[in-house]
Amino acid sequence: MSTSTEDDATQAVVNDKLVRKICDDVGTCWEDLGLELGLKLAVLRNVDTEKSQCREKAREIIRLWKQKEGKAATVKSFQDALLRIEKRSIAEALLDSHMALQNEGQREGAQAHSSRTRKGDGNRSDVNKVKTGDVSVGSNSTVIIMGNQEGSLSL
Repeated sequence: MSTSTEDDATQAVVNDKLVRKICDDVGTCWEDLGLELGLKLAVLRNVDTEKSQCREKAREIIRLWKQKEGKAATVKSFQDALLRIEKRSIAEALLDSHMALQNEGQREGAQAHSSRTRKGDGNRSDVNKVKTGDVSVGSNSTVIIMGNQEGSLSL
């Protein structure tokens, strides 16, 4: 059973970081996956000729599919294609990798925001100088912390 977070994640467009993470898993099933993603056999033959390693072939067919589909190249459509060729473990790894990258991006965004709003030399005592900031809670929640001149915080 999928959660709403997983449902939201599957609607995201497949990005380059996710492609790099999943190419090794795709491995030797790259050709079956390419056909399932709607690429023509002639295109797959060209990829087979031009690229020597399965990882490179997988990356290229996913790139071509993304180019062809545009915003319709979602995690869900990629996952569905993997399931149709009976690669459930890769489909699960795809979603796990996407969720991990999404969480990593949220943490990096919060850290970047924190470093932009913090003033001073970065010591712990400088935390009191931060007047507002975003803190990510869970995967879909944002809490705004606001402080006043006296140093008290409110949410």
